[in-house]
Amino acid sequence: MATEPKIYRVNVKCPDEEIVGYVAKVLRSGGLAVIPTDTVYGLAADPFIRRAFRKVYRVKKRDPSKPVPFLLAETHHALRLVKFNKLFWILAQRFWPGPLTIIAKRRANVPKHLRRWDRLGVRLPACNVCREIARLVGGVIVGTSANVSGEPPARVARDALFVFGSQVDVYLDGGPSPWALPSTVVDVSEGVVKVIREGAIPVNEIRRVVGGKVIV
Repeated sequence: MATEPKIYRVNVKCPDEEIVGYVAKVLRSGGLAVIPTDTVYGLAADPFIRRAFRKVYRVKKRDPSKPVPFLLAETHHALRLVKFNKLFWILAQRFWPGPLTIIAKRRANVPKHLRRWDRLGVRLPACNVCREIARLVGGVIVGTSANVSGEPPARVARDALFVFGSQVDVYLDGGPSPWALPSTVVDVSEGVVKVIREGAIPVNEIRRVVGGKVIV
């Protein structure tokens, strides 16, 4: 019989250190967690543990050819995965912390299971609990939406629990998500801003920041 997953209520602005520490320990051991973010609920894992990374794809039923986004504790932790360029810095300085995922060219020394992609997406969320979890795990966690691929993202923890059940080791309930939409996703790897998905940040806001260098 599968072990029942643990569910904890958490204050997203001032999370309990013991609870956050427990979730980080689960991730460092190769487990999965559902956590609140500043957009919708996320499915978290340590991206540097191959079996945990693969499990994310399995429980989400996600196409293994598609990358997942990563959440950061601080902006500089993005350097564990990607290279910065001028547009990356402009967007990060304006929209981070916040609901903008930036895709950039990956670094050569990422783990082997991440090298199937030449670009990766990273985000600094405006969410104390997920940033603190990321910090305790090493600065970076998987931050894909907590849903089966193609289905609506979870806006409350119970939605994710209903979908994943004991496939996920721990759930943090931080109340309803502040946004109905996931993050906006842009790709800056080629020196222009290409909008992959419009979400919580409108394209017009991005265009105002970078001028005409936006491809929709």
